[in-house]
Amino acid sequence: MEIKVVRRIMEMNEQHAEVVRQRLREAGVVALNLIGAPGSGKTSLIECAIRELKHEVGIGVIEGDPDTTRDAERIAQLDVPVVQINTEGGCHLEATMVLRALDEMNLNGLDLLFIENVGNLVCPVVFDLWCSTWARRTVWLWSAQRRGTISPPNTPPCFGRRR
Repeated sequence: MEIKVVRRIMEMNEQHAEVVRQRLREAGVVALNLIGAPGSGKTSLIECAIRELKHEVGIGVIEGDPDTTRDAERIAQLDVPVVQINTEGGCHLEATMVLRALDEMNLNGLDLLFIENVGNLVCPVVFDLWCSTWARRTVWLWSAQRRGTISPPNTPPCFGRRR
């Protein structure tokens, strides 16, 4: 019996990541991928950075979430461009998703793009969104204890319910 070994299963993702890299480079946009557990403060960090920097640099945000738009709604209140990616229960963002989100965002006038990955510390690290072949631009948020009241409703599958 022949065993077929599937290689390069991430090839399409890698191709899309290269397109994302090219688009960001051409637009002169620096992108930061925020990875952290649910409730670790990813959205709060983005909100703080926007308040401090939005009058000096053009900022945009891509929000990744399994099911809701809560974080994107928070960011939208700060009057910066925001695009929501709902993974429909998926545990990470992929380059294809980021590329589609970029299609919905005008990069003209942006200097900094925050990409808030889904609240997961395992899957996001293996998917090249755009930054594996040039300066690694991932911000890791570690939290010993979940804080805040937003986390459980934001991640329903983790808590046994779906909205």
